[in-house]
Amino acid sequence: MFVAQARRRKLPARQAKLETAVDRDGLAEHVQQQVINVFIVKSLRDVDDPRLMRQGVRWRLRRNLRKDYIIVAASAMPTTLCHELGHYFGNGHSSVVNNIMSYRRDDPAKVAFNDRQGIKMRRTTRALLSRGRVVPIDKLAKPKDPKPPSP
Repeated sequence: MFVAQARRRKLPARQAKLETAVDRDGLAEHVQQQVINVFIVKSLRDVDDPRLMRQGVRWRLRRNLRKDYIIVAASAMPTTLCHELGHYFGNGHSSVVNNIMSYRRDDPAKVAFNDRQGIKMRRTTRALLSRGRVVPIDKLAKPKDPKPPSP
């Protein structure tokens, strides 16, 4: 198994709409160690051009670049999470139409990573595993069950 839900939490209402870099940094309080943290938010404004909205970003906490996570708007295209994971695993943008790392699409059925990007992602994955930044799912500590409410 490659993907597991380590812990699912509802974000506080104040973090549903991310308007600024400070708002994005605020998600760091929810970051879990040794997993790829993905946050789904109601809206995500572009911090460089506030007139624009974003579908997703790979964000690094500005005061601690080792804390990084993915933020995806709930209204994002289906390929947005794949695109942001591509960044997480070391890929930059591509100008090739229908490449996951490109903004240009003409056939959704053909959207994919290329072989070079796959090699880069495998190398990055090995590095993340060897440094303990992420761990295999079977090694991940299981979250404790919350105590049932008292009667």
